[in-house]
Amino acid sequence: MFFKQTIITTSILLSIDMPITVSAEAWTVSRLVPPPTEGSQELYDAVNATPKPPTVKHLPATTQGWVDMSVESSLGFAAMGNGVAAQWNVKVEKAEIAGVPVYWVTPSEILPENENRLFVHTHGGGFSMGFGDAAPFEALSVSHYGKIRSISIDYSTIPLHPYPTALNEVVAVYKELLKDYDPASLAIGGSSAGGNLSMATIHKLKMDGIATPAAYFGGTPWTDVAKLGDSYFTNEGIDRILPVYEGELSQQAVMYAGGEDMKNPLISPVYGDFRPSPPPNWYQARAIYC
Repeated sequence: MFFKQTIITTSILLSIDMPITVSAEAWTVSRLVPPPTEGSQELYDAVNATPKPPTVKHLPATTQGWVDMSVESSLGFAAMGNGVAAQWNVKVEKAEIAGVPVYWVTPSEILPENENRLFVHTHGGGFSMGFGDAAPFEALSVSHYGKIRSISIDYSTIPLHPYPTALNEVVAVYKELLKDYDPASLAIGGSSAGGNLSMATIHKLKMDGIATPAAYFGGTPWTDVAKLGDSYFTNEGIDRILPVYEGELSQQAVMYAGGEDMKNPLISPVYGDFRPSPPPNWYQARAIYC
């Protein structure tokens, strides 16, 4: 059966003056969204068979509840990662740099041109999940397919450690790595919250006058933690993993910001100053806001 999903969105017409004055006129748009035809038949069939994502998720009401949920999720990804590492013959070694837990990820084959290069990885998980042995999950793919060593930083997570703890830890590890690596041989990146942290790290390094890595990768980077960017609205109800901002994302954003302005470029790095230029090689997948 041909899958079509009815999407109802509320749009807001904004009139902006200086100082900012906002008047809003809302209307409702209903439309049909078919599966994408640009990809493979397998992708088309998978999307076609996927049920409508839930827009309501029961979330913990206490700090301990968030900790417990995050631990459970991380353990699940750790188990999957262990299986993937074994299947691909990727070696994962736990260590510590600048007092921060890290995971060295070494593939079975390293390209000659990558022998002295390193991918610095910051894991995703909404700043709350993906820690411990789950941290290098994404780095396994980068190392295996890119044939390059990675180091995954197991930074501290919310709700116990709001901004700027995670950012400070990533910066501290990076500074130590500069003792052994030329910044021109380093790339930094991650997905979702990891894409945020790695981009925020570049901003912080520039602020502190420290050499930035040669390349950045962001996989659906969550670089605007407030619901401001247009992709929040264009993707609302369509995204299969996070169909709405309200709920899980909004609570994670509040916990991570810890009362700070969410437009702080070290919290929402899309608002940062990218001059004189970002790293020479800048890669991001899908919209940069979420």
